[in-house]
Amino acid sequence: VVLVARLCKVCVAIFVFMTGYGYTKSYNSKQEGYKSATCRRYFKLMFSFWFIFILSMCTSFLGRNPLDVYGRRLPELFLNFFFDMMGISTIMGTPEFNVTWWYMSYAVLLVFITPLLIKVVKKLGIFTIPLVVLFPRFVTENMQRAFLWYLLSLVLGICFAEFNAFEKLNKLALIKKITVFLLGGLIGALVCILRFQTEFYDVFDAYLAVMICCTVYC
Repeated sequence: VVLVARLCKVCVAIFVFMTGYGYTKSYNSKQEGYKSATCRRYFKLMFSFWFIFILSMCTSFLGRNPLDVYGRRLPELFLNFFFDMMGISTIMGTPEFNVTWWYMSYAVLLVFITPLLIKVVKKLGIFTIPLVVLFPRFVTENMQRAFLWYLLSLVLGICFAEFNAFEKLNKLALIKKITVFLLGGLIGALVCILRFQTEFYDVFDAYLAVMICCTVYC
């Protein structure tokens, strides 16, 4: 049961792939500058989060005390509170009021890093993919682990948008779509087996994210 559950744990990879795809389509259509695009997306992301953040603080009397989380000394309390409210606590290495908010730091990172990766893909094309596969193997674990784990998923989403992969997939004849579906499923089964025998989780999760999205699209 645990093995099956671990295989199904690709929701973040799927979300990151779709984020890269959607962000690229939006970026290309609006042609915004880096500052305006990142600021707009950051505040759009945070306005939704701040509602939850404030609600969590208001209901903290139910069992999770902010003083126990952020510390009781004023400078430490306010600093940890501020980093958590801005969604960068994991990046800064400070505690989160809700442990699942680690993803907010990654989402914020996506806002600022995705436009840069779009420009890289525009210049290097598909050659970006092998570079991204190799990159996590040559850096230290000091970087945010989630960033390295889902970097390939993000770049593949950008590539799919940049090269109109879904549009091309849509033009395939029905028999070819079925072939893609079956072939993708067979490779996916092999990927699932290999996933537990190697440490290339980023590669396998990225493939599964692409396969699932393409299958649903077909």
